[in-house]
Amino acid sequence: MEVTLRTGLLGTPEASAELLVSRDVAQIVVEAINEGEGFEEVLAKIRRTLAHLGMVGKFCVDANIPFDDEARGEAQRVIDNLSERDRTITPADVQRVLQEDEERAKQVSEGLKHIRIMKDEGLRRGLQRRAKKAEP
Repeated sequence: MEVTLRTGLLGTPEASAELLVSRDVAQIVVEAINEGEGFEEVLAKIRRTLAHLGMVGKFCVDANIPFDDEARGEAQRVIDNLSERDRTITPADVQRVLQEDEERAKQVSEGLKHIRIMKDEGLRRGLQRRAKKAEP
């Protein structure tokens, strides 16, 4: 598996991976969203995404930034500082990511449950007000 660091149209850091799915090639692209995110953060995001997809094993990282010397240098520094562990996705990584996603889904579900309860309470109060106004 190969991960490529590059910059997007606006010069924001991106990481991409191409996956062979049956006879088709699918490309996954992760880009920096928050200001201050660099190649290190997008590399962590693509690693997490690949783990979420169940991809296990070593991957190589390269940089494809032909026109921006500063960005190419930053990407190369990130690549040079990667340990063997940083270049490997283990079954434990996959399990950890799936557990984190499950916990996040539970938190979202709990938040939605509270919103639903508040909405139901608001409707109940509104109906009670309307019923009181309708009484002669």
